[in-house]
Amino acid sequence: MPDAEAVALCNHVLATAGLVATVASVEDVRVVCASTGILVAAFEAIVGKPLEGIERQPASAEQRVVNTNALILELQEGVLKTNLEHISGAAVVKGDIEAIRNLLEILSSLSPTQRRRPPPRPQPAAAGPG
Repeated sequence: MPDAEAVALCNHVLATAGLVATVASVEDVRVVCASTGILVAAFEAIVGKPLEGIERQPASAEQRVVNTNALILELQEGVLKTNLEHISGAAVVKGDIEAIRNLLEILSSLSPTQRRRPPPRPQPAAAGPG
């Protein structure tokens, strides 16, 4: 994914979640997502429920991995009901842009603006007997 697309995807998730933060580069995307606090806040805002059993102020990479794995597990088992083994908390925290992009794409797809379908088009009136 080109850098501009990763930035746009991250900013979409942040905005959808009502977060004021924005990113300007792929390195910003890595930093913001590796810190995990923004991802947790975005998940909670988009899904509408708090994540249980996470460290709200993680002090280490290990705690950030645990938080991200909890988020992925909740998406997998509680929200999507599908296997997400291709995404790991460790990869996200290490700044793996592919893992980050996969997680951002899922969060983006859950946003209310992405789930909205356009209204059905009115059907032309059937011609009656003349």
